[in-house]
Formats: sequence, C-alpha cells, structure tokens
Amino acid sequence: MRDRITGTVLEEIPDSRLTGHPEARLPNHASFAFKNVDGNMLLQMLDATGFACSSGSACKTGNPEPSEVMTAIGLSREWGLGSLRITLGSGTNSEHVELFLKALPSLVEKARDLTGDKRG
Repeated sequence: MRDRITGTVLEEIPDSRLTGHPEARLPNHASFAFKNVDGNMLLQMLDATGFACSSGSACKTGNPEPSEVMTAIGLSREWGLGSLRITLGSGTNSEHVELFLKALPSLVEKARDLTGDKRG
C-alpha cells in the first residue's frame, strides 16, 4: 500500500518529491514535499476529508517555518513548507488508500491556489 501511494503521488501530482531514501524506509511510511504548498493548510484539508496525516519531520513543533530536517536535507523554503507524512496503520486497507489517492491531488492543487504567491 505504501508503494501504491508513493508511485501514484509522484506520477499524478506535479512538483512532488519523495523525501528520504526511495527503498530503505519503513513499510508503512511515506513522506513527500510539494512545491508551493502550505503543509498546515493541506493537513487541515485532509483532516476535513477524513484523513489524519502529519507535516514536517516527526520532531516538528508546529512552527510555521520548514522543519530543520527539511532544511537539512536540502529543501528550499518553497519545498520544505509543503511536506506531508503519511503513516499506514494496522487498520488501513486498500479502499482507504484509494480514497486517499483520489482526494490528495485536488487538495494539493487547492492548497497551491490558496497559497498563491505569498511564499518565496
């Protein structure tokens, strides 16, 4: 299911990238960065749609700036602010994944539209 999410996000969402190692990663975890997206806004949209995800690195504290980890891996501000972490739980099934993949592209697009040129 993680690989389905990773492949679909990278293929269907422009200006998206996987963060972390492409293969040596946890089997239930995917982390992305989306250019010119406010990650907190995207989280709110996902939450309203019924999906609980995270933004930034696991040690991020809610600061609206990119996490130190996103900066340390070389992401610029325009990429680092748009991070999204997805963790699949023991109850996650393929139907959940498909619903998520159906919702995410339009939510990223909407977040980009709402963010506009506010970021540099």
